[in-house]
Amino acid sequence: MTLILTCATPWYLMQVSDRLLTTRLDTTDGVRVSPWDPSSNKSVIFQATNAVVSLGYTGPGFIEGVPTDTWIVERLSSKAIPGAEFGRPFGLEVGRTRQAVDIGSAIETLRSECQTACSRMPDGSLGRLEISLCGWQWKRKGKRFESRPILHEIQALPASECESKPDGLPRYWDFNKEQRERYRLSVMPDGHLSDSQLEDLCRELDGVYRDPEATADVLIETMRNTSEKHPEVGSDCMVVHMPLPSLRRIEATYVSEVTRGDEPVAGYSPWVVSSYTRTAPSEIVGNMEIGLGFFTVYIRGAPPTASTAGWPEGFPDPPDEFKALNPNWKTARTVFRMRSQPRRTWP
Repeated sequence: MTLILTCATPWYLMQVSDRLLTTRLDTTDGVRVSPWDPSSNKSVIFQATNAVVSLGYTGPGFIEGVPTDTWIVERLSSKAIPGAEFGRPFGLEVGRTRQAVDIGSAIETLRSECQTACSRMPDGSLGRLEISLCGWQWKRKGKRFESRPILHEIQALPASECESKPDGLPRYWDFNKEQRERYRLSVMPDGHLSDSQLEDLCRELDGVYRDPEATADVLIETMRNTSEKHPEVGSDCMVVHMPLPSLRRIEATYVSEVTRGDEPVAGYSPWVVSSYTRTAPSEIVGNMEIGLGFFTVYIRGAPPTASTAGWPEGFPDPPDEFKALNPNWKTARTVFRMRSQPRRTWP
């Protein structure tokens, strides 16, 4: 079970979700929750014709025999991923995967597919599936674009109609000075945070919501405090920061409190999907950039060190700054364990 915390403001959107995939085991001592797939992914960054959004899900880890994040990507791109039931077979796929759609059509596709998946399992074995979506939507007005933040939830419950619930954020939020609500908080699913904990969280956000870094710290701390009380929630987080679309950047950061001696823990990237490309989650050390239309997704992993950062054979020599930080770059082992070689940058 995942906890997804989303904070929407007129200036940015922040989505924090844990990456822990667990399984419940019936034992003589009762129900025991144990980690199952530490490399699982629960985040998807998707670009439509008129929006760019971040999606997180909570619920079953598999739907129709494939990982839930992969199932969501297949529905958004209307194209199956070969071998998805055996793992992710590729790192980067380029080429038109479907006819480009707007965000409204993409949300309706997800809602209808969730409804279909629930109807195929009338016994309720699918459980409760919820998808949280946040991002920026825009429309053209003459020679310029007008953008607004969006927040949306999709809930699929056993033996009930699948619901799609838009959270009506103010269209001209930043310009309406009489609008007292300066941020909107979404918590999914219900039950992990009590009313008093929600009040404490909102009280902390009241003082920092203008600062995205401070907001991320508050949400991460809330996630880790929750993981101590609920073992099905993990302490390692994927943080997706989406500033104003005029900046044309999206930041995805893997935050882990686990270290292995002096070596950094490898980071993980989310799915990055559009109508013409699909980039699967990868395990990385260092930073990575992925082009997404006129946006660039900056993925931050653990910084490379002299003992862990190497340079793949057959590539041109790295920049001098990298050589200075990693004097043994020729003999060090390569840590980019990726199924493809996307464009990379160095910190």
